[in-house]
Amino acid sequence: MLFHFETSAYSHYAAAGVVVIVMASASISSILLGRLVLGDSITVNATVGAGLTIAGIAVIFGADLGQGFTPQGAILASIGGCGYGAFSVAMKRMGVCGGLHFTRQLLFFGSLYLLMPAATDGFIMGELSLSAITALLALAALPTILGFFCTTKAIEYLKPSQVQALELTEPLFAALLAFVMLNEVPPDTLYLGAGLILFGLCFSNELIRLGKKEPQASGV
Repeated sequence: MLFHFETSAYSHYAAAGVVVIVMASASISSILLGRLVLGDSITVNATVGAGLTIAGIAVIFGADLGQGFTPQGAILASIGGCGYGAFSVAMKRMGVCGGLHFTRQLLFFGSLYLLMPAATDGFIMGELSLSAITALLALAALPTILGFFCTTKAIEYLKPSQVQALELTEPLFAALLAFVMLNEVPPDTLYLGAGLILFGLCFSNELIRLGKKEPQASGV
């Protein structure tokens, strides 16, 4: 369902704007819902870390943020992002264990749900070639299956807000892969944005601590 809202936003707003709104709303919603549902404190570290990482994303995509802006696209992207944050909090609250079994169930029922909007829009199949099939398999295995697996496992060990903050490094890995595999030179804004993101992660994960350390809950 969340993937449907996110992909629907791309038809109403430029990709750069959708990425920034989805990531920002996921990070903010995980902090707020973590407080309401899990009782996690909204610390200065978490707030500063989220602000810096979101600023880093905005700097990276800043030149393209104004292209094709529509309120509908922004709303759809916000719904998708808040849904991602809510999912991570709900998973932590219910104590669901991540792993291949959970990832398989998640993708199976998600595929069934996506059949409905796909049937409404109509199935359009392009010409299948070896390169197209290889690209589709890589897309399914790396960002989808491996991405869900790593995210759900990370939620077992970290706060949802920390997981969402760490996922804001996605553009950095994309730029690195583009440089290595496609020989694409990253723009100058990437370096400033990357610095802000990494600096923000230092706050989110309390490598740089502001204020008092949050007390740890004692186990029974």
